[in-house]
Amino acid sequence: MTYQPYEGKIIYQKNLTDDLAIFRLELSDKSKILDFKPGQFVPLGVKIKDKVAYRAYSISSPPEERRYYEFYIRWATKPVLGKITSALFTLKKNKLIFWRKPAGAFTIEEKKPNGTLETR
Repeated sequence: MTYQPYEGKIIYQKNLTDDLAIFRLELSDKSKILDFKPGQFVPLGVKIKDKVAYRAYSISSPPEERRYYEFYIRWATKPVLGKITSALFTLKKNKLIFWRKPAGAFTIEEKKPNGTLETR
């Protein structure tokens, strides 16, 4: 089953160091982003040679922030340069970017396995 990607754009990028940056992405129509749980990731896609290639990045923004997704992305250059991350670091503000719905089970649950409330 293939899912239709969402189209959006980079609305904010701040390089914290040469290899670490904050990216904020919003939907092209500026509607609310999809719900997610803390600990989930989003596969981000960029066009490389007329094809969209994806890589998963952990979401850094809180689930209450519904205007955009925020990511802290490190540009690893060793042992090999990553195509998607390299493309992200060269994209300019307002450039088209794609993503799929949030996924991942590495989340913080509201209840413990025994049913009691998680208070951490």
